[in-house]
Amino acid sequence: MAAIALGVLGMHWKVGFRSIARVVLGILFGLSLIATLALVVGSIVLSAKGAGALFLLALPVAVVAWLTGSLFFAIGKAERYFDLSVDGKIGQNLASLDQTLADLRARIAAKTAERERFWTSAKRREQLDREIRNAHEQLARLPQLREALARPATYAKDEP
Repeated sequence: MAAIALGVLGMHWKVGFRSIARVVLGILFGLSLIATLALVVGSIVLSAKGAGALFLLALPVAVVAWLTGSLFFAIGKAERYFDLSVDGKIGQNLASLDQTLADLRARIAAKTAERERFWTSAKRREQLDREIRNAHEQLARLPQLREALARPATYAKDEP
């Protein structure tokens, strides 16, 4: 739990806390990865009846490794974002918004094409109608976000 809190806070707080969080999570990730690999290899090498217990112990350790690794790499991504200038952040966020709009349009087209197939059941068509309607509502709201993302004042509280 402490690793989760450290990782989440590490992505949003100042540089010093992010670097401490990254070091701690990196060490935790490395240790849990080594422990997972040791337990899996041990369960393979010790082919006796009790070797399966080592594999069962490896599962929760692997979950910890996955969680700490995900947070470790996410903090690195957050660091790269905070290192950008305001113009860079605006450009990245607008490009991300454009990609989201394109993905949403493609999803609408795919769902519409699936709905038009003659073998699509009535129940599935109703579900697709709801999904298409929701996607159109999102598509109508997203361009309003562009104005807020394009203002430099939006990024005033970000780190320098």
